[in-house]
Amino acid sequence: MKKILFGIALILFGFFCFYVSVEANWLIVHILGLLFPVIGLAFAINGFWGKGE
Repeated sequence: MKKILFGIALILFGFFCFYVSVEANWLIVHILGLLFPVIGLAFAINGFWGKGE
């Protein structure tokens, strides 16, 4: 359950980073905004299919 929530938090943080990067024109934050949702999705799937704690 913790991994799923952490994954959702990463996805939301990634969307926020992407929005900030578009408004401020920051390249490094733009890259992070694209990476965080993918990593968050991986955590959420791993937490869903992983062993229960």
